[in-house]
Amino acid sequence: MKLEMEAMKADKVMKDDQLNMLYTVMESHLNTDVHAAFNNIEVKRAEERRVERERGSNSKKKRVSC
Repeated sequence: MKLEMEAMKADKVMKDDQLNMLYTVMESHLNTDVHAAFNNIEVKRAEERRVERERGSNSKKKRVSC
């Protein structure tokens, strides 16, 4: 059991290193910060959800007031 846990930890470290290398290569080729780009996308999505909620609540108010 201990050997399996150690193997899993070593595998996780290796995968984390590979993921870090992938991010570095992507950022270099795209000339952009992946985390910043992701944050911008999340902000846009949140804004779109807010607008949709406002549209939904406005249409419900119009139906009720008629």
